[in-house]
Amino acid sequence: DDKDSSKPCSCSSNDESSLKPCTCISEESSLKTCVCSSSCDSLDTDTTIDRPQDLPVECTLAIIKPDGMMYRNEIEREIIDEGFKICQRRWLQLTPEQVSDFYFDNYKRRNFAHLITYMSSEPILVFVLAKCNAIKEWKSLIGPKKVTNARIYAPDSIRGKYGRKGDDMKNTVHGSDSPQAAEREIHFFFPDRIEEPLLDEEDTVEYLKKYVNGPLFNALVKVNFIYYSLNYLRQCCEERPNDPVTWLGNWLLEHNTMKPKYLLRYKSNLYD
Repeated sequence: DDKDSSKPCSCSSNDESSLKPCTCISEESSLKTCVCSSSCDSLDTDTTIDRPQDLPVECTLAIIKPDGMMYRNEIEREIIDEGFKICQRRWLQLTPEQVSDFYFDNYKRRNFAHLITYMSSEPILVFVLAKCNAIKEWKSLIGPKKVTNARIYAPDSIRGKYGRKGDDMKNTVHGSDSPQAAEREIHFFFPDRIEEPLLDEEDTVEYLKKYVNGPLFNALVKVNFIYYSLNYLRQCCEERPNDPVTWLGNWLLEHNTMKPKYLLRYKSNLYD
C-alpha cells in the first residue's frame, strides 16, 4: 500500500527516535490541534477475534488519512464488524519531516512532495489492528490503492466508498504491505510497544506452566513460611517454653502442611 503515514506529532520533540505524547482534546475540538491517544479501550473492547486454528494472529498498522477523517466513525465501525481487534489508537498531526521519514522509500516518486504536503495538512488517526492474517485481511477490506480501480473493482471496499474521486492519492486509508513493514510502521507510531505473538489456549497453558507456576508456587511458599513463622513467634512468646528448640521441633511437626495425609489418618496406629 502506498505509505500514507507519518512520524511523531507536530507537538512532539525533534528526537526522531521516539514519538512524544501530544496534547489530548475531545473529538469536538478543532482538528487543527494535534491529538493523540494510545489505548485499547474504545468501541472495540468487546470485540472477539475469529481465529482459525491454522492461522496465526498478527498485527498490522492502519491509518485514516486526512481526507478520510470525516468518515472515521464509519471506518472504525467497519473495522470492528470485520472482526479486527483495535489494540492501540493514536490521533495526531504530523510534521512534514515526520511524513518524509515514514515514507522514506517513496522519495523517488514524482508526487513525493505532494504526499508530504497532503499527509501533514491535517490530523490522522492511526490504529494497531490484530486478527488472523490481519495484513491480508485489512488490505482486502480497504481495496485497491487507486481510488479509480477501487470504485470499479471493489465498490464495497473502504476506498471504493470513501476515496476521493479523481485523486488517487487521497485514498482515505493506509495499510501495511508486509509483516516487516507492519513491524516498522507500528514501532514508528508506538515506539514503546513490544510486538509478541498472541498465544492460543494451548500455548497459554504451556507458558503458564513454564514461566508462571514455578515462581508463583515459590512465592506462595515464602508467604506461607512468613505466616507460620509469625504464628510460631507469637505462641512461643505466650507459652515461654523451658526448651525452645524442642518446642520448635514439636511445633513444626504439628503444623507441617506438607505432611502426607496417610500419616495423619493412621497416626494413632503408628504410635500405639
